[in-house]
Amino acid sequence: MNNSVAFLTYTLLTAFTPGPNNILAMSNTSKHGLKKSIGLIQGIFVGLLSVMILCSFFSVMLVNIIPTIKPAMTYIGAAYILWLAWHIVKSKPGENAGNVEKADSFMTGFFYNLLI
Repeated sequence: MNNSVAFLTYTLLTAFTPGPNNILAMSNTSKHGLKKSIGLIQGIFVGLLSVMILCSFFSVMLVNIIPTIKPAMTYIGAAYILWLAWHIVKSKPGENAGNVEKADSFMTGFFYNLLI
């Protein structure tokens, strides 16, 4: 029961806080309108749901099979997040300003969740 509460809390916080998925959906919708962005939004939803389910199964497997890996993975995960933050700080705004873009699709939203 305790793991279910933690998982549901994580799911709700991840779904409603402004992260990369919400920013991508907001940006795409503001550029192309809601009708052209529905596919992307549906893809983000299905991708997020898939990633959450896979993460829960993988986490249970790791906790049951290899409980000694948890401290090391904590440091590896923290280092990865700091690396991502550093690259965001170093990035330059407007690098793709001259490109003509089309609205993103369902597959873009779905696969985007697998990459982040």
